Amino acid sequence: IVDALLKAVAYALEKEKSWNGDKMETVAEEAAEVSQAALKLIRAKELSWNPTPMDSGEAWENLCDEIIDLCLALDVCRFDVAGFAGYASSSQNPKLKRWVDRLEKKEDAE
Repeated sequence: IVDALLKAVAYALEKEKSWNGDKMETVAEEAAEVSQAALKLIRAKELSWNPTPMDSGEAWENLCDEIIDLCLALDVCRFDVAGFAGYASSSQNPKLKRWVDRLEKKEDAE
């Protein structure tokens, strides 16, 4: 969902002409922090060769905090986070279906 949220942010930034540079900059910075926190969680769960001193519980909390910060920044810009989350997880979203199909194919292959 992080990837989908980041793509939605990029789309919203491109389409919304009333946002000022400061608001867009804040959204971009928060989105980057979500990405970094997700990478840190991967490392903390030892899903990567690159170690971190942070434990997975702390990394998970950090990711959640960063997602909240991004949602708050989006809310300031009047981006409909709840509406987007509903669409992103709905069966109407073709990207969700493709993703599920890929995961199922990978599972079948293993």
